[in-house]
Amino acid sequence: MITDLYHQYVHHYSYILEAVKGDESLLYSWTAGLGSNFIGNIAYYTASPLLIILFFFPERLLPEAVLVLILVKFGLCGLSISYFIRKKFTTIKLYEVVLFSCFYALMSYNITYYYNVMWLDGVILLPLIILSVDAILHNKGITPYVIILSLLFISNFYISYMIGLFVFLYFIIDLLLLKKVKPDYEAKAVFLKFVKGTSISIGLTAFLTIPTFFQLMNSLGYDQQDSHNDFSMNFILKLFSGVFDSVENGSPNIYIGTFVLLLVPIFYICKINWYEKVKWSILFSILAISFVVPPLNLFWHAGDIPNWFPYRYSFIFSFILFYMSLAAFEKVHTIRFKILILPILFSAIMVTVMSFTNEGELNIVANNTTIFLLCVVILMKKLNIKKAAIITLVLYTLIELFFNSAVVYLKVNGELLRPNRDQYTIFDEYKSAIDQIKTLDPMPYFRIETDANKTNNDSLTLDHSSVGHSSSMLDNDLIKTMDSLGIYSRKANYSRKGSTILTDSLFGLKYFVSSSELEDDGYELVSRANKLYIYRNNNYLPIGYPVVENIKNLKIEDIQNPFEFQSKIYQTLFETKDTLFELINPEKIQYQHAKLEGLDNSKKLIGHGKDGDITIKYFLNVNSQSRLYALFDIANAKDMEGLNVFINGKEADEYITSHFIGILELGKFNNEQVVIELHFDEEVVEFASDELFYRINTKNFSKYVNQIDRDAFTITELKGNKMKAHITINEEDQLLFLSIPWDEGWRISIDGEKVKPIKVLGAFMGIPLEKGKYELQMTFIPKGFLAGSFITCISLLIFSVIILRERKKRREVKVIDHDEEVAS
Repeated sequence: MITDLYHQYVHHYSYILEAVKGDESLLYSWTAGLGSNFIGNIAYYTASPLLIILFFFPERLLPEAVLVLILVKFGLCGLSISYFIRKKFTTIKLYEVVLFSCFYALMSYNITYYYNVMWLDGVILLPLIILSVDAILHNKGITPYVIILSLLFISNFYISYMIGLFVFLYFIIDLLLLKKVKPDYEAKAVFLKFVKGTSISIGLTAFLTIPTFFQLMNSLGYDQQDSHNDFSMNFILKLFSGVFDSVENGSPNIYIGTFVLLLVPIFYICKINWYEKVKWSILFSILAISFVVPPLNLFWHAGDIPNWFPYRYSFIFSFILFYMSLAAFEKVHTIRFKILILPILFSAIMVTVMSFTNEGELNIVANNTTIFLLCVVILMKKLNIKKAAIITLVLYTLIELFFNSAVVYLKVNGELLRPNRDQYTIFDEYKSAIDQIKTLDPMPYFRIETDANKTNNDSLTLDHSSVGHSSSMLDNDLIKTMDSLGIYSRKANYSRKGSTILTDSLFGLKYFVSSSELEDDGYELVSRANKLYIYRNNNYLPIGYPVVENIKNLKIEDIQNPFEFQSKIYQTLFETKDTLFELINPEKIQYQHAKLEGLDNSKKLIGHGKDGDITIKYFLNVNSQSRLYALFDIANAKDMEGLNVFINGKEADEYITSHFIGILELGKFNNEQVVIELHFDEEVVEFASDELFYRINTKNFSKYVNQIDRDAFTITELKGNKMKAHITINEEDQLLFLSIPWDEGWRISIDGEKVKPIKVLGAFMGIPLEKGKYELQMTFIPKGFLAGSFITCISLLIFSVIILRERKKRREVKVIDHDEEVAS
């Protein structure tokens, strides 16, 4: 359970298990952070039919259930490619099929990206979809193609896009070549069959793909990074076993067996139909060029730059190499001994190239050994020495796959740092505290935070709403609002880190579960749960409350400074001239081990090399009891691993990583000098703007919060994707502010009449109301879900008719064949 499997997927699995039981909604999740459209999460993370495996395990054994799920998917990769080989290469022996299928199941792509469990479905289905396309190319039925393509769309729309693109290229290239080989080939009829089958598959999955498409449109394009392609010598080295560079910005994972080094060259010199060589060469070239050309690489990723895990379509390239190798292996007996020298010489050159790299002696020895064994297998196969060839091939498979799997797996875990099993079981302790809160507090909805801080998706497993969520389907507007408030936010992530007394109130944070005593303003200890402390926020505001209508005029893009933005919200919300934050200028700033260069509205520090880390010291004089905050806008922060912050000599939490630039709480101080130190392990540090230090003014905060009528919004029903509430508006020119992320899927009615909410603070909902009492009803149906479901029903009817027709046609063909056989 490493990286996103630990941070995202396992929590989505936990939620989906509860949703299927009927305890949660499949359309909307109240526990996905502040609340979220969940249909996209299902389509991206949890739609695989194989997830049924998880239902056979208790929730406390969910990590073990995921392990079984991964192993089953690896096994199915081997099973599907075995079926493919038996269909496409009929002369390859059964034991050879079994051994080659192991290489496909344990290709480097699978070993490197196994924790992206939902991607493995595409690897399973790729060989089957190619077989179904071949059936259409030979003018057979479209039923298998429709079923497999639909299964692919449902399992994971992201990988299905990549495979769909490859399938289209495969089909068009094959179609054109077949037309050239067979002048009487009915290309137009076959093309129409392909289009019909694809259209029906799209229609059958429209209930899921259409609402996901709309949600995806709201999540693309934020926090884009430069496309980074590490297409160097590493790409060639990735053909060898046991070679790994990085899952962050490494080269494509294309290893599927060192046999490709010997068999792919043989593919071009043995007796194989020319159009087969042309077809697979074109496909090979398109994929290889895509690795090199950034726009093409981006196109394969559906126009969205990958956040880690580059070249996510590289398994398709491995499949191409695999096919070419099998075709050569089947025909290796057709070439002469002298010609075999050429591919063997090519392999020797490749190994020599590897010997000049820093991959290590073990890699060179292992690859030399396996390539030598493969050469022996080829020669024995040519000489028809069966038993010795079998033994050698088994030995080759075992050595190479064990070596590659072990080395790559260990290197991946070394880079990503796998958590211990007990880091997942800690959720049990916090779950009991959450359950205790729900027992103590009868309100149907409020938000809770904990200091478990394992992931931004803890709330999905712990079953509570929070100020934190991580998903590739997150709405950009919400991320932008969080960023403007100085809260941890980036593409696909946000959390409470960087929050203040205002944002805690604004987002309805009512309880905090802590493993230690808490000193945050406004929090009161109300209970204990074993070793955990349960605090209540006395400045809590409910999920909905009446505010001045002017709040709708605040635009997040108008104010770049998060302290000023929060102060503006504070002044507008509570109708006061008081400022929430007061700027403090450092008395002195010291720069060590660096040369300072002034730039326009910015500055740059250039390190002195061996002198030590670049260090900046800020000296602040605090004349009264104050809670201090800081903001460091560092232009090249995304290139940094982290920034060490020291406060009066004591190390604080790491502030800047590639994930976060926002408000940093420094602590509470009284009549003293505070020294803030920043230590950079970088040669160059560039500030985009001046460093900011603020003290917070909470003197009248509780008084202002208490002026808001917390009883004006009373939830009467909250179930699944529906909510009902009583509303009381006591003053004119107010609107109902809902700290629920804005989404087009919300259908809202006031006293039975439909109303359209407006966006407030860039990402939340507001409903302007006159003075009076109202009944609110909210229902969430993802945009496009109803239309998609209707299209799915129509497509299902059409497909049923096609199945019946194709079945009838097959029966008629059998009858004709039988009659001809009897007559003969």
